[in-house]
Amino acid sequence: MYFIIFGIFPFLISAQVLVTDLVDAVNPDGRLIKYLEKDSVPYTGEVFNYYNNGVKELKGNYNRGLKEGKWVWWHTNGKRHKVGYFKNSVEDSLWQWWFSKGQLKTRGEYINGKKEGRWSEWYNNGKLFYSYAYINDRLNGKCIERYENGKKRSEILYRKGAKSGIDKLWTERGLPDYEYRWKDGVKDGLQTDWSESGLIIYKHHYSKGIFHGDFIEYFDDGQESIIGRYKIGNKIGPWTWNYKDGLVALSGNYKNDIPVGSWYWIRANKSEMVTVDTPDVDWVNKRI
Repeated sequence: MYFIIFGIFPFLISAQVLVTDLVDAVNPDGRLIKYLEKDSVPYTGEVFNYYNNGVKELKGNYNRGLKEGKWVWWHTNGKRHKVGYFKNSVEDSLWQWWFSKGQLKTRGEYINGKKEGRWSEWYNNGKLFYSYAYINDRLNGKCIERYENGKKRSEILYRKGAKSGIDKLWTERGLPDYEYRWKDGVKDGLQTDWSESGLIIYKHHYSKGIFHGDFIEYFDDGQESIIGRYKIGNKIGPWTWNYKDGLVALSGNYKNDIPVGSWYWIRANKSEMVTVDTPDVDWVNKRI
């Protein structure tokens, strides 16, 4: 006499179902587990899905309700979209993405759901878009981006997820856009911005994320518009604001961010100079 026993070890039976046939349940440990609606045990087996045009959309595997092993996705035209691996529903090992015409788009590795090592992405013409370095899912090391024409777009150094060092951005023509300096994720040192024509817009100095040191800004023709200095976030010493023709518009001194001494203001029509002794902050700010 023979007996056929069902349901004792359903996770050992290979099956293939549509991924949309699975339902979610939360286990006592808080994990989201997939079940077939008619079953009382987590699903084990292959799953797949199709687009409306009949092309396969994905294929993967579950083990006891969790994504496991190699998963593959396709574009609607049948070309590979991405390939990756799971361990207990967490991304693990090499992951790759492709454009719909078949060119490699993105490549990188996960370790237990966290990005690790070098991650790179390309344009559809095959030229490198970016190359980032990760440790434990945090950017670490030199990160570079390029324009589609191959010219460098940006370069920055990270340490444990925080910007640290020189941060540069260039225009598509190769001209500088900005150059900042960071330490532990905050601005520290000289910060410079350029206009599209290649002229400097400003030079600001920071210390630990606060204005500290020379502060200079420029008009679009390269003439200085503002000249001053900060000490730990407070304006100090002589400050000057200029009109675009080079004539001084406003000038005076600060002590710990407070205007002191005599201030000189030339009206916009350039017809009169006004002198005010120890003006209040509002008076100065209205004329900046």
